[in-house]
Amino acid sequence: MTRRTLPVALVMMLTGATPARAADVRLSYELNVGGMTAATAELRFTPDGQGDSGYHLMSDLRTVGLAAIVLPFTSRAESRGQQVGTQSLPQQYRSDNVWRDIPRLVQLTYQPGSPPARVTVPTPAEEGRAPVSDDEASTSLDPLAATFALLHDQAAHPASSQQVFDGRRLYRLGLKDCTARRIDLPVYKGDGWGCQITYRRLGGRADEVMFQLQGDEQQASLLLAPVGTFGSPVAVPLRVEVDTLNFGGLVVLLTSGAS
Repeated sequence: MTRRTLPVALVMMLTGATPARAADVRLSYELNVGGMTAATAELRFTPDGQGDSGYHLMSDLRTVGLAAIVLPFTSRAESRGQQVGTQSLPQQYRSDNVWRDIPRLVQLTYQPGSPPARVTVPTPAEEGRAPVSDDEASTSLDPLAATFALLHDQAAHPASSQQVFDGRRLYRLGLKDCTARRIDLPVYKGDGWGCQITYRRLGGRADEVMFQLQGDEQQASLLLAPVGTFGSPVAVPLRVEVDTLNFGGLVVLLTSGAS
C-alpha cells in the first residue's frame, strides 16, 4: 500500500459499521503499532435527509504521539449516498488529507451511467502514479460506500468483495472465512465472528514508503460484534490486525461506541 493506504483502508473498513437507520452513531478507534498508539480515529454517521435509505458517513484519522512527530498525518473523509438492499449507490465522496504539512484533496461526484467526476490535488501524474481509467472508476465504489456495502448484510453474505476507487488507487476489498466465535475485549464481550479482510491492489500504483505490503495482496484478521451492538443494525468491527513489511503488526481496536 501507499504511505497512507493501509491504515486508511482499515479505518474505512471500520467506518462501514455505522448503520443506515440510526439517528447518530459514533465509534472511536486506536491504531497501534508495536504496542504503541500511533493514530486515533473518530467515526460518525448522521442521517442525510433521504429517509431510511440515505447514508452520510464520516471518518477522522490523525497520527498521535511520536508518530505525529515522525509521520504527521490527518485525514477527514465523507461519503453520501443511498443503500438499496445490499447495494450502495454513492453520490458524493470527499477526502481531505494533510501529509507532512502538504494538503491533499480527492473529490468524487457520481452520476448514473457516467464515470465519477474527479478532482484530485495533487494529480496522479504529479505523484508519478499510474492512471486509473474511467471504465475502472465507473465500476467501483468509494472506500466508505464499499465498506458500507460489505458490512451491510454480512450475516447473509459472509463472503463478498467490492472494487474500490479512492480517487488515486484502485483495489478490491473483501470479507471471507467468517466463523462464529466468543469475543472477549474491553469494549465488548460476547458472541461474534472472526473473519478475514482481503485487499488486492489493481491500479493507481506509485512508489511506497510506509506500511508496505507483502506483494499485491494482503489479508487481515477481523473481529465483528453482532447486529444490535451499540444500536447498530449491521455487524460492528471490533479489532483488525495486519502485518506490514516495515512496521510489523498493525492493530486497529475499537475503544468506544455509542448511538
